[in-house]
Amino acid sequence: MELQTKPLSASCLKSLAKSPEHCYANHLDPNRERTESDAMQLGSLIHCMILEPEMLHRRYVKMPEGMVRRGAKWDDFKVEAKSLSIVKSSIWQKAEEAVSRVKKDDMAASLLQGRKRSVQKEEQVSWIGYADEMRVHYGGYIDLVNHTTRRIVDIKTTSNADNLSKLASDGRWDIQAAQYIDAMSAIRDERYRMFFLVVEVNSPFRIRAVELSPDALRAGRKDRTRLTKEFMDRLERNDWSGGGCVSELDMPAWFSRTLENVNEQC
Repeated sequence: MELQTKPLSASCLKSLAKSPEHCYANHLDPNRERTESDAMQLGSLIHCMILEPEMLHRRYVKMPEGMVRRGAKWDDFKVEAKSLSIVKSSIWQKAEEAVSRVKKDDMAASLLQGRKRSVQKEEQVSWIGYADEMRVHYGGYIDLVNHTTRRIVDIKTTSNADNLSKLASDGRWDIQAAQYIDAMSAIRDERYRMFFLVVEVNSPFRIRAVELSPDALRAGRKDRTRLTKEFMDRLERNDWSGGGCVSELDMPAWFSRTLENVNEQC
């Protein structure tokens, strides 16, 4: 256990759920590149505008309309920006529109607002938990926690809010919810509920709020335990390889149906 040098986060466990290679590349590789796509920057910008508006202009600067990323004007602008993250005007505009919709949404307001002394935003948490009998140092950052209502809120951004079940399963929200609910139980010895505030970043900029079902939480907690044990085992062996054998692969069902139709036509 002494090999664990930093708290184990939900994002690390979610990467491991994809593959050991993802876990190592995203969280452990000392030479990993920290690149930020437009979608990632948009999500971070929306988080800042909602949760820490006072920090907005200390972290970001909007790129002037019509400016291109080359030439003397661009070079001068980069110098003026210093360490600030430069945001395209189109991305900034999307973020402002999405945040405007959040502020007008009653459900979002009920989740995000509260007495100043009770609400903590961008809260770093660290605690000792257990995966069966294994003692583990967990940690992470919680978007918002309201200690009066005992609610945890995580903001998710998406280009399309149609299929939230798929969004939640692909993003393994079950693992994250289990992690943060257990964190509050360990730190404050109280039962908290977790909500996901989903912000659509394209028109019509829909706002949705969801809470995972008890069955989803139980499944997430069970898989979190399994992944924690796998992580600690791989950390001890320093083994982040996947596969290791030849697997049999079936073609998808739609492909078989396509072949049947072709054969009928022939």
